Amino acid sequence: FRKNNYDEASHSYDASIKNSPGDKAMQEKGYYNKGVSMIKQKKLQESIDAWKEALKRDATDADARENLEKALMQQKQQQQQQKQKNQNDQKKEQKEKKEEKKEQEQQQQPKPQPSRLNKQQVEQLLKALEQKENDLQNKMKQNKVKAPNQPEKDW
Repeated sequence: FRKNNYDEASHSYDASIKNSPGDKAMQEKGYYNKGVSMIKQKKLQESIDAWKEALKRDATDADARENLEKALMQQKQQQQQQKQKNQNDQKKEQKEKKEEKKEQEQQQQPKPQPSRLNKQQVEQLLKALEQKENDLQNKMKQNKVKAPNQPEKDW
């Protein structure tokens, strides 16, 4: 452990736990030290498990309790950060999907075709539409004149 070889140290602590089946104090120290070596290796869950085992052997160990509380708080923070990250990723994915959908819709919309009519033909069509509109308005006026005894609705 002092040589910063934490993986080997945790294996040594496991061996000391196995080799002292009747000695609860030795097992408690082994689990406590294993928890410390695991946290140095950034193995949070394993360190939490080791400190829980240490507290099962000796519930009065204040250091094990304090380390366990810190590790649990750290785990909770990591879970919250992971949850936020997942939410942000989901929002980002939804936004990207919307953008892709818009792009696809824009690509699927037909492009306006250039007109095959010349200027003179367009003017003739406009005059014909204008004439139809005038005829319709005249018809509507004649219908109003034919029914003089019908009062206008006032609502």
